[in-house]
Amino acid sequence: MDLPPHHEIQVIRVVQEALTNVRKHSGARSARVRIESEPGSVLFVVEDDGRGFDAADLTEERYGLATMTERTQLLDGWLTIDSSPGHGTRIVLGVPAGRGVHAVSTPVQA
Repeated sequence: MDLPPHHEIQVIRVVQEALTNVRKHSGARSARVRIESEPGSVLFVVEDDGRGFDAADLTEERYGLATMTERTQLLDGWLTIDSSPGHGTRIVLGVPAGRGVHAVSTPVQA
C-alpha cells in the first residue's frame, strides 16, 4: 500500500481506534484486521467476535466512533459500522484508490 504520509497516519489512527474499541468494550476473544482491494478503493476491515452493540444507536457520547468518522472524512473515504448486540462488530474504512492509494498483495507464509 502506498499512501501519502498524511493519509497513512489517518488510516492507522482509524484502525487503531477500532482495535482500541475492541479491547475496551467488546469482550471479544479475537479480532481480525484485513486490507482488501476492490475497483476504485482500498478497504481496511476490523472484525471482532465480541458482544456487539446497537449500531443504530450511535450517540454523540461515542467519542471514538466520532473521531473515526472525522478522520475518514479527511481521507475522502467512507466508514461503515455493522454491529448488533450479541453478534460482534465489523468496521470497514474505505479509501478511494488513486492519488497514491494502492493495495499491494504480499504472500504470507504460515
